[in-house]
Amino acid sequence: MSFESMVKRVRSLPALSESLMKIEELYTQGQPEAQDLVKIIESDPVLTANILAKVNAPFYGFSKNIVSIFQAVILFGPTTIRGFALSSFVDNTFKFNMEPYGINGKKFKEISVFQSSFMFQWYMRVDMEVAKSLIPISFLLEVGKIIIAKEIIENSDTQKFSQSIKEGDIIAKVEEDFVGISSSKVNTLLFDHWNFNDLFVDSMLYLDNPSFAPEKYKHLSEALDVVQTCINIKEVMSEKSLKNGRKKVKEYNLSLDIFDRTVQRWRQTLEY
Repeated sequence: MSFESMVKRVRSLPALSESLMKIEELYTQGQPEAQDLVKIIESDPVLTANILAKVNAPFYGFSKNIVSIFQAVILFGPTTIRGFALSSFVDNTFKFNMEPYGINGKKFKEISVFQSSFMFQWYMRVDMEVAKSLIPISFLLEVGKIIIAKEIIENSDTQKFSQSIKEGDIIAKVEEDFVGISSSKVNTLLFDHWNFNDLFVDSMLYLDNPSFAPEKYKHLSEALDVVQTCINIKEVMSEKSLKNGRKKVKEYNLSLDIFDRTVQRWRQTLEY
């Protein structure tokens, strides 16, 4: 297996849907007006249904069903709805067989929701403007693993890869050993393939080593690294992953108090 093989897989994937391209075009012009975002989503019945299904998940704890996209945008904000739209595209584009990583498709999707939910609750208290970029990216933080899993399965390396994931401390290192590229680098290729803006592409490019990131993108890669450290395909806010996450919060000179309070609130949310 090789880097070239992974590049070929990415290039064979479909482009963004027409609705998603229109949504992304809106965001190239800045934060869109709610009504403009609603109009695009409501023109796509499948996307509308997928977003309403996501916002009505029990995890969010609303006592009454959200019945319209306008209501969803008002309650969650355009940034989070953009993330829901992107994750819906992923759900409909990929077949989820995550056996090499030791989890099923349902668990994989759940982890993505957890990562984006925690990012929302945490970074909206750190920097609201930066959070508007981080939240949609965090919905797609693990999508590269879908492509790596497919490569591993087709090359009959599932058992060996799974054992290495189970025993290894650094998931990216195992991925590189088997397919020549980490999932964050696959994300970089994917985001470029889908013509996402530089914030999306470069935040992924440096995710494995945020210290090497240009100053313009460093804070994005650092925040994503913290979230992925705490919540990943092996551990979700375990004592070990949380300890490592807190260590990185200190290393990146972020507020430990805000982080700790967010962890406590996030755990309470899970107890809905």
